[in-house]
Amino acid sequence: LNSMEEVYEKYAANEREYDGGILADLKHPVEVIGIDLNGEIKHANAQHLFKEKVSELVEIQTNRGNTLQLTEQHPLLTLTPEGIQWKSSGLLNEGDYIGAPAGIENVGKENLTTDEAYFLGLFVAEGTSNPFSITIYDKKTLKWLKEFVQTKFRYTPMVYDDRKLIVFQKPTREWMGKLAHTNSYTKFVPEMVLQSNDSGISAFLRGYIDGDGEANNVIATSTRSKQLNTQLSYLFARIGIQVSQRVHTIKKKPHYMTYVTDTKSKQKVKEILQKSHLKPNTSLNPENIGTHYGIPTHAIDAIIKRIYSKLSGSRRRTNQWSKKTFLAGKYNSIWLSFFATKRKSMGTSEEIVQKIMGFFDIRLKEIGQ
Repeated sequence: LNSMEEVYEKYAANEREYDGGILADLKHPVEVIGIDLNGEIKHANAQHLFKEKVSELVEIQTNRGNTLQLTEQHPLLTLTPEGIQWKSSGLLNEGDYIGAPAGIENVGKENLTTDEAYFLGLFVAEGTSNPFSITIYDKKTLKWLKEFVQTKFRYTPMVYDDRKLIVFQKPTREWMGKLAHTNSYTKFVPEMVLQSNDSGISAFLRGYIDGDGEANNVIATSTRSKQLNTQLSYLFARIGIQVSQRVHTIKKKPHYMTYVTDTKSKQKVKEILQKSHLKPNTSLNPENIGTHYGIPTHAIDAIIKRIYSKLSGSRRRTNQWSKKTFLAGKYNSIWLSFFATKRKSMGTSEEIVQKIMGFFDIRLKEIGQ
């Protein structure tokens, strides 16, 4: 994964001045992912690179801990009471919502087996370069590691039961490349995993969480490597899992945390962990214990109440939906929790919004009769 500055330096050719900046051709075709006029995520080949000359950048930090540095003119999708709109980043205000892909379509081309991906996930979580080894306390996993190495690399690794250590040899080091020489501050996700398909990515994350993650009421990963933290977030996004990021200072050094908090994402992680043939996780609770995430309440509240005011009628209309009618019907809970009071939670679940839409659909049919 590279920053846009790194991408420009790597691919730019034949630079020339254009519209207050620099336009460059590409040294070779580059496939990008973007949004078309219909709001659909599409793959396309980039034609040029553009570098704008600006004196300063806008820095945007989201509640999930992600940081963007953009020019003031760079547009972002925002959710407003008028609907979804494009807005220049320089016009955003604190508390505005910005859009991000719920997932990234399968772009993997690497033929990595799930066992190989799981092994790499374990090493990135618990491996060391000196000695070249993995520390593992689970006997079943230790047995699997030994059998995996014997099958793939054709040698029997040394196992130190007293230290729960399995030590690897030269064939494994050569296969892993630079990753075999990293420490906790320089760990990274190897390219073969970044280019893998969804099953490979899921297996890698399963190995990483089994080795150095938490998966109960809270799902969290931690690392001292900033690069690894960014790459883990990308892998989660590849398979449709949204994460939040935080940086803690431990002994005056940054420690990067990634959390999975919303219900849908936690359910996906649970499905991934339950597929483990070593120690399937059955204790994970996918329910969201907070109200921060979901569809932004304040952004949809005005839209829904405007529709409600149009459909509820007036006292002169015989088909009015009065308070009494609502309380007597099957939608009384929706009326009491959404229309009768101001919601305090920042997020509204998709299920509640679907019930409200069903509520409006019945009303529209009544009016049309």
